Amino acid sequence: MQLTAHSSWLKKPLVLLACFLATLPFFARAQGGNEYQLKAALVLKLTKHATWPSAKLPSGSPLVIGVYGQDSISNQISEAVAGRTISGRDVIVKHITTVQEVVGCHVLFVSRSEQDRLGPILGKTKGEPILTIGETTNFKGKGGIFTLSSNGGGVDVDFDLHNLRRSGIQIEPDTLDAFARR
Repeated sequence: MQLTAHSSWLKKPLVLLACFLATLPFFARAQGGNEYQLKAALVLKLTKHATWPSAKLPSGSPLVIGVYGQDSISNQISEAVAGRTISGRDVIVKHITTVQEVVGCHVLFVSRSEQDRLGPILGKTKGEPILTIGETTNFKGKGGIFTLSSNGGGVDVDFDLHNLRRSGIQIEPDTLDAFARR
């Protein structure tokens, strides 16, 4: 018996292999999407349970969520808040590209891509009522408040109480307790 590419027993595994390889990018996107859907939900949960000093967030003004760096979360947050308000306020999701823009945010999510620039970025937030959320291991040590870390199938939340207090933002104690028990 001569083996050719036309042999039926050889075609089936090749077709299955081709189908499997074609779906790999889909699975990679789905896993990444799920991670950022979870992170977006946590950003919104933290935002909903936060209270800013009235000088930073006057009555009737919109709440600005800034995303700094190359990200996969802006669209997830935008979709989650579309047509909704948080504490009676409209929500604006902004892609931040310069350190100067940081002070115009109420919430600032700093993506992994900015790990080497955390010092200048978080330096601009020091002592400001800006809820900072990041995803790098050294985020809190550089002055950030919340770190969201992927743990395989979910996202862990860690926070620095000193950095939170220094910002002047209040987070409901029950929310902090829930994250501390995780």
